[in-house]
Amino acid sequence: MKYQQLRRATFRLLSHIKNIGGHLFYTGEHKTTDPVAHDSTTTFKRQLLQSVRKIDRFCAQSESTFILVLDEQKAGNEWREKNVEACTLAMFEDASEKCRTMIEPPLQGESYLFQTLQCADWICGLIGRLTALAVAPEEFQDWEPFDKYFSSRIALVGEPQ
Repeated sequence: MKYQQLRRATFRLLSHIKNIGGHLFYTGEHKTTDPVAHDSTTTFKRQLLQSVRKIDRFCAQSESTFILVLDEQKAGNEWREKNVEACTLAMFEDASEKCRTMIEPPLQGESYLFQTLQCADWICGLIGRLTALAVAPEEFQDWEPFDKYFSSRIALVGEPQ
């Protein structure tokens, strides 16, 4: 795999996350094979809520709070408002899984302005490639170097048990 400097920078980032006691987590679902049957908006909303609840459970255990910053979405204000509304409902109205540790509904930032969002995008891309490789190795053989270089390091900063 080329890009030695990018590899080393990613190693440093993952090491830093581990050293400060941070964790990576990820959620996802296998998309339908029929593109017409796939509703990306619904999938995103479902995964967003699953992520918020997962972070909330983690923060509740350590008596901490969190704020969520999402990369800017090009889908427009209506899309953003529906997702903020869904998170707000999760915070205040869903009695069974009320999110008590989220300070406020998600904020949106432009990744080209924030290095933290750029790093998060890069890690999400890595995890997406690793997951695709794990699910369909025959389709994604050319992504094997991602497994070689990053799987074990990502596992070290994965969700706490």
